[in-house]
Amino acid sequence: MMTKKGNKNWTLKEQSLYLSRIGDLLDQGYTFEHASQFLLFQLPKKHSQDVTSIIETCKQGESLYTAFSKVGFHKDILGYIYFAEQHGDVSFALREGSAMLQKKLNHLDKGKKLIRYPLALLLFVGFMFTMIEKVLLPQFESLFTSMSYEQTMISKFLVKLPELNRYLFLMIGLLVIISLGYYFLHFQKRPPVEKMKLLLKIPIFKKVMIMYNTHFFSVQLSNLLKGGLSIFQALTMFEQQLHSPFFREEAKEMKMLLRAGNRFEDILRVREYYEADLAMIILHGQSNGNLASELQHYSQYVMEKAEEKVTRLLAIVQPILFLMIGVIIMLMYGAIMIPMFQLLNGI
Repeated sequence: MMTKKGNKNWTLKEQSLYLSRIGDLLDQGYTFEHASQFLLFQLPKKHSQDVTSIIETCKQGESLYTAFSKVGFHKDILGYIYFAEQHGDVSFALREGSAMLQKKLNHLDKGKKLIRYPLALLLFVGFMFTMIEKVLLPQFESLFTSMSYEQTMISKFLVKLPELNRYLFLMIGLLVIISLGYYFLHFQKRPPVEKMKLLLKIPIFKKVMIMYNTHFFSVQLSNLLKGGLSIFQALTMFEQQLHSPFFREEAKEMKMLLRAGNRFEDILRVREYYEADLAMIILHGQSNGNLASELQHYSQYVMEKAEEKVTRLLAIVQPILFLMIGVIIMLMYGAIMIPMFQLLNGI
C-alpha cells in the first residue's frame, strides 16, 4: 500500500476539523461518501484532490484506513480509523480521533506561547552580551591597563562573563546537534519496544508517555470489546495494525503470555508501559461483566489526568526560563557596573 509520509496541504487543525465534521454527518445518517461530497464544497480548494482521492479509494472497495493513509493523514487519526473499522462505530472513532488531535494541538500552542517571550528575551540578552564584549569591556580593560589598576577576582570574572556566555551558547548548540544526530542515526533504528523503554527513562516524558499508552490502549480495547470481539481477538487486531509498531509488538507479546496460561490483568500488572491501576480496572470489569464500559470511562479519566499533568508541566517551564534569564541579566548588569565602580574608586 502506497502512503505519503505526511501531507503538508493539511494542517493538523484542518485534519481534526474535517474528521469532526465527517463524524457529525455520519451521526445524522449520511453515508461516508455523501458526507465527504457534501464537505467537498466547504473545504479549501487545496484539499479537493485529497478528498476526491479518499472517495475514489473507498469506491474501489479499499478501507477507510487505506484511503486516509494514501493522502498522508496523521498517524493518531489513522489509529482511530483502523480500529473503528474493526468494531464498526466509525463516527465515534472519527470524533474521538479529532478530539484527541485537537487536544494535542492545544498543548502545543500553549507550549509555544509559554516559551515565545522568554526565547525572544534570551536572544536579546545574547545580543547585549555580544555588544558588551565587543564594545564596552575592551574600553574598561584599556582603562585598567593605562591606570595600572589591579582588578579584583569578581571584576575579572564579570569581565570574562560575556566570553563564557558565548561558549555556553556554543555548548548548547553542540548538544542540540548531538541530540538530533543520536535521534535520527541511532534512536530511530531501534526496535519499537526499546524506543519506548528509552523514553520512559527520561523523567519529563515518563508519566506522559505512560498515560498516553494507557489511554490509547484502553479506548481502542473498549471499542473492540463493544464490537463483540474477545480480548484475544482484540489483541489480534492490535497485532495486525501498521501505524503503531509498539502496540503491534505489545499485542504479540500479550497473546503469547495468554496462550501460556497467564491472566490478562496479571500480564498488564507487570508491564511498565501502562498505569498501574489499569490491571485493577481489567479485573473489576471482568468480574462484573462490564469491561468495555469501564475501560471507556477509565480512558476518559486518564486523558483528563494527562491534560492536567501537561498543563502543570508547561506552567513550571516558563518561571524557570524567566529565572534563568533574570540571573543572566543581573550578571550582565554586574559586568558593566562593578568595573565602573572600581575605576571610580581608584581615581
